[in-house]
Formats: sequence, C-alpha cells, structure tokens
Amino acid sequence: MTGFLDDAATTGTRAIIASAPARDRAMQVQLRSADQATTDAVGAALEAGLACTRAALLPSTRSRPIPLLAPAESQPAAVIVGADPGLAEHATLVDGSWPEPLIGSDSGTGAPVPAALQADAADALGVAVGDTIGAGWPGKTARFRITATWRPTDPSAASWFGDPAAATGFDHDAVGPLLVGGAWPHQLSSVLGAPTARWTLTPSAAITPDALPVLAKAIGGLQETGVPGVDAVSVTGDLDQTLARVQHGLVIARAIAAIPALLVVLLALITLGRLAGLVASARRSETSLRAARGASVAALAAFHTGEAALVAVPAAAIGSLAAALALGAAGVTASPSVLPIAAGVATGAVATAAVVAWRGIRGAVRVTRGTESGRARAAATAGMTLLVAGAAALSLRQFLLYRSPLTAGPDGSVHLDPLAALAPALCLVALALVGLLCFGPLLRSLQSVTTRSRGLAVVLPARQVARRPGVFAVALLLVTLAAGAATVAAGFTATWAALDQGAGLTRNGSDVRVQLDADRTAGGPGTLVTAVPYASLPQVDAALPVLAAPGRIATDAVSVLALRSDALASIAPALPPALRDASVAGRLMPASVGSELAGTRLSTTLTVDPVAGAGPGARVDVFSWVVDADGALTRLPLGRVALDSGAPVELSTMLPTGRAPWRLLAFEATRADVGTSAPVQVHFRTAKVGPAALHTATATWNHPTGRVMTGAGEAEPLPVVLTDELARRLGAQPGATLSFLLPGSGATVDAVVAGTAPYLPGTVDDDAILADLRMLDDHLLRAGDIPPPAADIWLSTDAPADVAGEAALLPHVAAAVSTADTGSTRALLAPVVTALWWGVAGILVLAVVAVVSTTVSLADSRRGEVVLLRTLGLTAGAQVRSRLAELGVVVAGAFVLGGAAGAVVTLLTVPDLARTAVGDPGAAIPVPLLVAWPAWGASLGALAVLLAAAGLGYAARIRRQAADTAWREETR
Repeated sequence: MTGFLDDAATTGTRAIIASAPARDRAMQVQLRSADQATTDAVGAALEAGLACTRAALLPSTRSRPIPLLAPAESQPAAVIVGADPGLAEHATLVDGSWPEPLIGSDSGTGAPVPAALQADAADALGVAVGDTIGAGWPGKTARFRITATWRPTDPSAASWFGDPAAATGFDHDAVGPLLVGGAWPHQLSSVLGAPTARWTLTPSAAITPDALPVLAKAIGGLQETGVPGVDAVSVTGDLDQTLARVQHGLVIARAIAAIPALLVVLLALITLGRLAGLVASARRSETSLRAARGASVAALAAFHTGEAALVAVPAAAIGSLAAALALGAAGVTASPSVLPIAAGVATGAVATAAVVAWRGIRGAVRVTRGTESGRARAAATAGMTLLVAGAAALSLRQFLLYRSPLTAGPDGSVHLDPLAALAPALCLVALALVGLLCFGPLLRSLQSVTTRSRGLAVVLPARQVARRPGVFAVALLLVTLAAGAATVAAGFTATWAALDQGAGLTRNGSDVRVQLDADRTAGGPGTLVTAVPYASLPQVDAALPVLAAPGRIATDAVSVLALRSDALASIAPALPPALRDASVAGRLMPASVGSELAGTRLSTTLTVDPVAGAGPGARVDVFSWVVDADGALTRLPLGRVALDSGAPVELSTMLPTGRAPWRLLAFEATRADVGTSAPVQVHFRTAKVGPAALHTATATWNHPTGRVMTGAGEAEPLPVVLTDELARRLGAQPGATLSFLLPGSGATVDAVVAGTAPYLPGTVDDDAILADLRMLDDHLLRAGDIPPPAADIWLSTDAPADVAGEAALLPHVAAAVSTADTGSTRALLAPVVTALWWGVAGILVLAVVAVVSTTVSLADSRRGEVVLLRTLGLTAGAQVRSRLAELGVVVAGAFVLGGAAGAVVTLLTVPDLARTAVGDPGAAIPVPLLVAWPAWGASLGALAVLLAAAGLGYAARIRRQAADTAWREETR
C-alpha cells in the first residue's frame, strides 16, 4: 500500500499541475525596456536561481503593438513582434520554413527581416509565405518577410502562458506574434523600441513531491535578481499557489492514509497475538513438562522466539517481494521504503510472538487462581481500554481543536499533526474496546433471560458464550473493528466526493468559467464581452456574462457578483436553497431598465440648442449606452454634430452582436472646442424606443459629458443579496441600506438588502454581494459612473472538459478557463480513498482469520463436550446448531457494535476530514454527510459471506467429532 501511495502521490502531483490553466502552472518574469547586457545578466541570474529545481526557463521577447504600414480598412492596424528561440519545440509549421537567426549585418533594417507569423494572424492580414509587411512609425520602420506560418502545438501549454495571440492570432486589436529567428536582434530596438524580455518558468513533467518545496522557495526569490541597476522585475503567474495546493493535498493524503494503516497494523498485531496464543495453548502441557525438567522461562521464551523468527522473517521477505512484483506488473515503481517496512513487519511479528510466548510459558509454569478464573485477563482488558480511551480522547481533542489533522506553522506552511491524524483510528479502537467490555455483561443478561426457557437449544448457546467471553474476545474485537472501518470508509468516500464536487461548482460558479482580461471600465463595441460566441459552442446549454469583481465596504474586502438574476438557476448548478426561490429574480430586479430596442439598428433624432459665443469648430460627440438581454453593456458611438447645425440631425448605428432584445439605457453628448463656458444642451428624440420620447443631455464646462437616462424613475438603491456572514457582521436585515466601492472602476454603489444566502456561486468568500447585472449597469450610469465590464463568461454544459478546450480558443484577450475540477486535489486523494478501501479489505481478512482461529480453538478445547452431549442424546445436528448460534450471537453483536462505533467516529471526524481534504471550500458551504451505501453493503456483505464460510467449516468439524465414536479423553 505504501508503494501504491508513493506512486499515486507522484502521479497526482503531476496530474494537478498539468491540468491547471496555463497561468496557474507557470510563472513569467518580465523585464521592460532594458539593454541587451542587462537582459542577459537577468537571464543568467534566473537560471542560477533555478539550478536546483526541476524547472525549465524559456526566454522570449515581445514588443508592444507596432502600427502596420498602410493596412487595409478592414484589417488590424497593429502587429506584435517578438522572438522565441524555442519556437520550433512548441509550435507546428503550417507553411514555409522557420526563419534563420539574424547575425552580423543581416540584422540591419535595410533588408526585410525573415520572420514567422501566427497562421490566424496571417489570415487576418491576408498575407502568406513570401509576402512582406512593414511596421513602425514615421521615420522608423522595419520590413518583415514572412518565411513561415505556424500554430502552437498545444495552445494551452504552460510555455505559452495563456498568450491569446499564440492561440488565436489576436491580442486585443493587434495581430501576431510575428517572430524573428533566434534571439531578438538588438538593431530592431532602435527602430521598434526596446521590447519586453520574458522568461517563462515551467515545472518539469517529471516533477516529484520532494521537489515541490525547493521549487516553491525558488519562485519566492524570482523578484530579486541581484543584477546591478535592476531593482525588481515583474513576476506574474500562479504556479506558487498551485504548488501550495498540491503540498496541502499531499499532507492531507498522508493524514487519511494513516487511518487504514494504523488499523491494519493494530489488527495484524492482535491477530498475530491470537495465533501465537493458540500455539502456546496447544503446547501448554509440553511447556509444563519441559519446565518440570529444568528448562527456565527465559530459555523456553528464546526457543519460541526463534521459531517465530524462522517463520516471520521469510514471510516478510516473500510478502515484500510479492508486493514489489505486483506493483511492477501494474507499472508502479516499488517504494524505497519496502525494505524498512519488511524489516518492521518481521520485527513486530517476532516481538508479538515473543511476548505472547513468554506470557504463555509463565502461565504454564505458574498457574494461579486469577489466571484460571480469567479475572487477570479481564483486568488487563479494562486497563488496555482505559489507556486507549485516554489516547483517543487526547487525539480527538486535538483534532476538534483545529477541526483538521493539519496545523499551520509560524511561516504559514501546513504540517501534519500526528496526534490529530490518528483521531479516527484511535477513536474506533477505543469504542471497539468499550464495546468488548460491555459485551460480557450483555451476554450475562442474555443468559439470565434464557434460563426461563426449557429448551436446551436456547439455554446452552447463551450459557456457553456468557461463560467464555475471553475465548470470543479477539473475534468480537476484530469483527467490530472491521464493521466500524467499513462504515468510516463509506462515510468519508461519499462525503468527500460530494463536497469536492459541490465546492468545485460553487468556487467556479458554473460548469465552465472563462475569466477574460478586460478593461477596468466598459467601453465601445471593441471591448464588448458577450456570451453569444460561447453559447454557439457545441454541447453548451446556456451562457451568461458575469461581473466578478473585488469590492470594499469601508476597509473590509468583499466579493461582488452580478449577473442576469432570472437565469441564475440555469447557469449556476450549486446554489443554496435561498437562491433557488423564483422570487429572488423579482427582488433583485423589481423593474425593467431602459427602453427596449426593436430590430438591429439604433436611430435617434437630436437637436442642439444654439450656444452663444461658440467657436467655429464647436461640436458634440454623441454616444449611447445599450445593454443586451444578458446584461452585456457597451457604449456605441453615434456620430459627431456641429453646434451650428441648427436643424435636427438623425443619427443611427448598427447594434453589436449580443442577445436580443437590446435596451437603451442612456444617451451621452461630449462637448469639444466649444470656446465658451456656456452649457450645451442636446435634445434626443426617438420613436423606435417604445413610445416617442424626448431626452435632454446637458454638457457643461466642468462636466463636458452630459448623460441622460432613457428609463423612467429616479436613482434608487440597488437591490442586493448578502452572504449570511456579511449580513451578520454588518447587522443588515432585509430592507437595510449600505454602500460599497468597486475599486476597479472607482464607482460607489448605494444598495438595499433584498435577502441573504449562506454562500454565493462563483466565490468561496464569506463576505460577498450578489446583484442583477442589468440593474447594476443602470444604477451606475444614473449615478454618473462608468460601470465595470462583465469580464466572466459562465457556461452550463454536460461536457465541461470538452467545452473548456473549445472556449479557450475564442477570446482575443488573455483568458483563464476553468471547470469545477480546476483547483481540486482529487488526483491526489482518489488513490488515497482506494488505499482506504484496500485497508478495509485487509481488516476484513484479518477479522475472518481471527474468527477461524477462534473456531479452531473452540473445536479442540470442547472436544470432550461433544462426546458428553452425544451421550445425553443430543444429535450432531443439534450440537452444530448450538455452536453456530454461539458464533452467530458474537458476530451479530460485533456487526452492531462496529456499525455504531463507525457511525460515531464518522459523525465526529468525517465532516472536518472531508473539508480539510477539499482544501478551502468556504466556511458557509455545508458538508453533506453521506454514506457510500453500495461500497458499505458490499464490504460488510463480503465479510458476512466469509464468516458464513468459516461457520460452515466449523459446523463440518463438529459433525465429524460427533460421528467419531472411537475418541476418548484418555486418547489425547
């Protein structure tokens, strides 16, 4: 099991890193506008800092967008130029051949520079291999000859660091990248300006868990290069957070793996002790005889210890070899700890056998009334129970103190607390021992009840079990622990799986989430974020734009979410019951905003009042704010009107791509070159916005942009839903008012509490606010602010992995695409859950071995009883039924005790254990305490079948004894 877990830890570490978004599994160091010598020095310093890590450092260079010379009207106006020495390793040629590195005089700007252009960018520019394009500024231009077009082999690879230009050919409005051969030729810097030198750090595909702390420490030192003249470099990326999440998962995996490991070790020792006791009991007369002939206790114990070593050492070696071969057949490398484990197993087995043999020898040599009556054994059991119960209580207290088997060090690092990690296993053993102590009195009570019966079939089994509690003790204890371990394993498996899935969906918000690198405030059609392209992807059921932004209430940070409230249930699968209510949409959006637009064009007729003293070039630039049905907001330019026009002017524009119907929220007029401080009034009239209406915008000297809302009513507080924790801290009940700030746009929102919920989709923060996106846009526009853009797209789908791959290729800006599995440590913990069930299987086998050894002992020690009962007229079948009734009472009682003990341990530890295993699901997200009933039933069913087989073997032996009429007591 150790070898399997070691291999699973390595495999899981690599899987989590490989499945993370590009920016979450890499770091990028950027140095802007530096000379070549400084750039080389920084690169060398970074290489030296990463020398001891399993990481690659990929250098590259990118320019800012460079204007293209004479672009066509419908073509992009700028290109991104750069260099990537390792391009051929992570890109695929579409056409042509890779450009050769420039050397010597070839790097001059007189001749075209050979370069490779991303294929989609080439299509957008209408160029092909062999064509020449120019870029630069007046007086400083460079020409590039296209020698190759290419596409990334894997656009989501960490080496590309989520570069939208590499994936789509576009980065905002610029195309590219256009990459020259080899390193950046410094002569181009004099023409195009100094570029940004970049180094992308990617962990090795063969990274191991042991390398994570070293890599994390190296990432922490990237900011300081030690190069003279370079105070600091820009470091972006979240690989450090991914490594921290993996390390956390490894620690919790070790904590969970300790549960079956401890139980298997304890039960193995108990079983070995039971088997050694049977050997000692069978050789009791021989031991007494040898002692009578002068053999000392020490000599006899040494002899028995040698016998145990002759059995245990080869068995441990054979077991280790078999495990190594089995792991090798499964493609798993054997753990280096195989030999130490084998040595420990052999030592433990020999030590257990020696202790039991020593006690057996002393019992054979010095028989006392206490040992004959069993009082010494009862006292020892009570003492052991008290000791284990004390250890379990201390361990459980430590576990409940931190609500986790993990503790945080002074530096914030997470460590395994061994005492707290043992709490589930110790509590289970302690409860099983308590059940063992209580089983004797229960059996005596059963005996007293059955004495009223006249049937021997009822009285005899009850009396036999009540008078032999020590004989059945080991079997009772191990079957109890087996049933309890299966119950705890079933509880953890189902609870962890449900919480991991639910927390992932809550954290992600929807099945697929696309987070775009958008501007701080909403702008023109070129910056419009709409869900329409994503809704058209195959297997997508619904798509919505969402605003997810940080906010502040006074000095406290909050998370702000805004989306179309009436579509909340269709896009967010993990909603608390408070948000599933259909009335939520009505409370968040009590009235429609703006005026609905019909068709695909927006038209308006405007009149500008004459302004005395206006200059000859005085004018107003006219805009409109429109929002689509999902809440995607944009500012459409309508045109420019001279102040001296006098007559009404009709302006119109096409509505952008979005989900109809569009609604007009506001008109804007911006004054320019007026030449006087007199206000400018612009009157808008439109008949295509509901009923004909007249709206007047006023632009003044202090406020050159005048805005007029088209919707009826005055500015009202924005209805919002708060998390319960935030409402509790603020003392806010429904109807209370508050204000919060959106730092990204600088806007302040006056809000009214429309309700509360335990948690909100899309965030695990305890302090969060939810609003309707359309209402938020309208509210901010009425307040004179510019709303932030809804830069997230949430997608509902039954195939999140496929849709995520397709969605990553759509945006022309940097984007992070995530699913509910992103950020999960399931790859680390799923093998641990498998090992947990393997441990349960081992415990079941040990329990069966204990029961079989008990039946063998009973059959031998009660051989004379069979003859006596046969003489009294009790048939073989009646004796078999009596013996099976004894065994059945013990096994049934053990099943009940084990189930009860497992249920108690599950209630006490599994919710916190599952929450710790998930990582940070959010304190308000409830833990669904569930049981994997199929696995639980299968494990206990398998145990029942094996015990039934042991019972049948026991019955067959009793029948043979009853049929043997030649056996006499003196023939033994």
